[in-house]
Formats: sequence, structure tokens, C-alpha cells
Amino acid sequence: MAIILIAVFLIPEIPLVWLLWRNKEHLYLPSMRKKIGALYVGVNLDDERRYDFVVFLGRRKLFILLTLFVGHPSFIVHFFIFSTVWYVIYVGHVMPLEEKSDRYLQLVNESLLIIACYPIVLFVNPELERITKDNYGSLFIAIISILIGCNLTFAIVKSILNCKKAWRKKKLDKLRVQVLEIKKNRALLR
Repeated sequence: MAIILIAVFLIPEIPLVWLLWRNKEHLYLPSMRKKIGALYVGVNLDDERRYDFVVFLGRRKLFILLTLFVGHPSFIVHFFIFSTVWYVIYVGHVMPLEEKSDRYLQLVNESLLIIACYPIVLFVNPELERITKDNYGSLFIAIISILIGCNLTFAIVKSILNCKKAWRKKKLDKLRVQVLEIKKNRALLR
């Protein structure tokens, strides 16, 4: 059963990596973005950074496998903290995302997840009093609320900026059409 689960978790990445590697020269083309662009949207396509989703998903799949097969929650939480620290280093060094704001958001998310894990580490201690566990639980909820708030704020700001950009582009296109009409009318008058 364990081998089947591991295979199910690992097999999907192999064809995706092959597909991206095979088409690496054409990933910038609009026709390719239309076909398989969802696989690498927002990812920097230079060199090996295009495989970031394998690292991202692989880490999460490993965490799921550990949750299923390792019975000690403290080990799982410590492994999650350890892997998240290494992922923050990876994101900071490799910079797999195209936009700087996306990289910052990912670093903030992963850092807040590390911070959120510390109350969990303390929470599993059976010697703690109930009031202390309640305080750690409240701290955990506050950290997760901050994480959700940061992501929601980022999404709203990015949507507003994209709407402004689209509105300006539409306005600019209208002005270009008007300029072309004026030039056309001038040419007819001469």
C-alpha cells in the first residue's frame, strides 16, 4: 500500500517535467502559453527555475506521506519547520517567480508558516497547563489570521492594479484610434 501511495504521489511530476524540458525553447510563445501555460504561470522560465512547481509540490507531498506513515506529530512538525526553512532559502536564492512582489509574498507566507509552527511544537507538550495551551492556540490562530490577511490584501491590491492597468490600456487604445482618424482626415483634406 505504501509503495502505491508513493508512486501515486511521484508519478504526476515526471511527465510534467518532461513536458517542460522538451518544450523549454518554446515556453515563451503565446501558442505554448495557451496550451500548457497554467503549468508555469508566474514562474521564471530561465534555466532550471521553471521546475519550481516540482520542489513546491514535492515538499507538500512529502509532508502528506509523513503524516500518513509517521505516527509522531512532533517529528512531523519539526520536519515541516526544517523543510520550510530550506524552502525559504531556495526561494531567496533561486528566485523562481517572475514578479518581485510574488517572491516577497511567498517568502512572507513561508516565514509566517514557520512562526505558526512554533506554537504547535509547544502545544504538543503534555505537561503544559490548559490555560497555556489556550494561549498557544490563540497565538496560532492570530498568526494564521495574519497570513490570510496578508494574502487577501495582496490579492486585492494586485487586482486593483491590474484593473487600473487594463483601464489605462483601453483608454490609450481609444486615443490611438482617435489619432489615426485625425491623421486619416488630414490626409484626405490635403
